[in-house]
Amino acid sequence: VWNTTNEAWVMSVVKPHDFTVAFYQSQDLKSWELLSEFTNKNGTDGVWECPDLFPLPVNNNPAEIKWVLLVSVNPGGVTGGSGTQYFIGEWDGKVFTADDRTTRWLDYGRDNYAGVTFNDAPDNRRIYLAWMNNWEYAKEIPANPSRGSMTIPRELSLATINGAITLIQNPIKEISETKISDQSFTITPTGGKSGIRFTGDKNKSFDIGYDSDRREIYIDRANAWFDIKSTSVHAAPLDADGPVEIRVITDIGSVEVFVDGGR
Repeated sequence: VWNTTNEAWVMSVVKPHDFTVAFYQSQDLKSWELLSEFTNKNGTDGVWECPDLFPLPVNNNPAEIKWVLLVSVNPGGVTGGSGTQYFIGEWDGKVFTADDRTTRWLDYGRDNYAGVTFNDAPDNRRIYLAWMNNWEYAKEIPANPSRGSMTIPRELSLATINGAITLIQNPIKEISETKISDQSFTITPTGGKSGIRFTGDKNKSFDIGYDSDRREIYIDRANAWFDIKSTSVHAAPLDADGPVEIRVITDIGSVEVFVDGGR
């Protein structure tokens, strides 16, 4: 990417087995000089892949900029197999310094991996696109008429929630111009589990809900999945004392769930 901080090209490269991202700089895209390295060896296990470093304004305030470092990992994802982690911090043109080394997950499902963002999108939007699959079972999914797909393009932003800067992701606004199903609803916690069931052909179904006892949003795809070895129930922590906003995007072979305004 073009680094406006010191007017040079910067390349992010992983040392996959060392849990390290190395940053290089060049003036001509031919000769490269090592700037620094970022590592998190006490974090999650697995091989690091697909680094992406980019700036985002906090709460849409151009005067407050934070930098986000995305790193895909396999295995070691939050639900097993592939996953995408991220760090929020500062970039001075040479060194990325994370605000903390907490492992944060971009997606709590099984199928979001190897995603990166587009540079210089119109209106300074930061658009993210990922592979909708998991290395644990990618080769077992029936290849009829295709095997795997990409996620819905998502616009990333940063917002302060409960005093902490949080990465927000939502489907791009252009989704409204397509025929893809886009539904929103609200779940009001009533104790225990409460939610909604999506049903399809051949008695297939997909459950989305909130578990008040475990304080988490949950997904159950046990009755909507191929007959292969895979975790069926996924969950993400969410403290909800009131209604929970849920948005569901369904396509021919996928369901993507966005909760609490993309949080």
